[in-house]
Amino acid sequence: MARPSLLTQFRLLQAPAAAPRGSSTPVAGLVNARENTPMTDLAADRRATTDNDIDSEHERKQLKQFATDACKAHGLPDNALDDFLNVKSVKEMFLNLMATLLTMQRAAKRSASQDFIASDDFKGIMKDRLRACLLSPNLTGYVLELADNVIAYAKKHPMTFKIPDGTFEDSEMSDMVTTFIKENLTAQWGSVKQKINHSLKTKANISVLAKSLASMGHEVTVAHWARFAFLRSTFVSFQTVVEQAKATSAAQDSAVAVVENRDSEVINSPEAPGPGPATSENEEPDGVTVADMIEKARNWVSTEYWEFVDLLLCDVRQEARAIGKTPLEREKIVET
Repeated sequence: MARPSLLTQFRLLQAPAAAPRGSSTPVAGLVNARENTPMTDLAADRRATTDNDIDSEHERKQLKQFATDACKAHGLPDNALDDFLNVKSVKEMFLNLMATLLTMQRAAKRSASQDFIASDDFKGIMKDRLRACLLSPNLTGYVLELADNVIAYAKKHPMTFKIPDGTFEDSEMSDMVTTFIKENLTAQWGSVKQKINHSLKTKANISVLAKSLASMGHEVTVAHWARFAFLRSTFVSFQTVVEQAKATSAAQDSAVAVVENRDSEVINSPEAPGPGPATSENEEPDGVTVADMIEKARNWVSTEYWEFVDLLLCDVRQEARAIGKTPLEREKIVET
């Protein structure tokens, strides 16, 4: 009898052995086949899911306890970290944590900015910068729009005034800075006026006045000297105008009192005449009333010096526009 080929032998080895008839004992290969049925796989999955749920619940309780202990250790409410317990992804947790850190940094920066704005160091810096603005020889006015112009410049160049970043984006800090600028400019107007008056009384020259006005570290140029001389000569003229206004006001009050007394006597007289015809003697020329004439001759008071300076500067600019042919010529006229 011929031996089977090698291929046939290999196939016989791979085939399962036939079970004897009537035998109920399964073959090893058949046992594995029955155990890998879908029903068996589902049961195993359910057991694995149940085990995972138990582990997750146990882990969640441990994390909850750890979060509560951490909150107590840092003086936080017990539920302060509950939002982090519900985060399923580590990336989400890091993003949430980063957002919290940025919020804390912003709050700390705002608090530091508020403290600096309220400090004496900041106020000293601002006073020095505002004095430089007030003494600038290029100012076209000291009352009208000066504070608004300085505030606008400070918003564009906050570092020049050592103003912290983001100050003007915060309404509370912006109000603090703008209020300080307006109040300090008003105070420095009074200080400059007093120093000009003192230099006149002591008959000091312009160099002494310039030294008293400009603080240490400020460069004083010829243009500054010209502006200081203009302010002092304007102050002399202003004092004369104020004295004239006082005399005019006193004369007007006296004249009004005399007229009122005379009218009262005429009205009470039994022979009081009626209103006479309009003549050239009791009419104002060209329809101009006494009130109009008084309005034109303004009664200046001592507190209106800077308004008086602004009017003179306006006249100088108008004259420069009329005489100067180029912007450079007009600028030279204003400076001189």
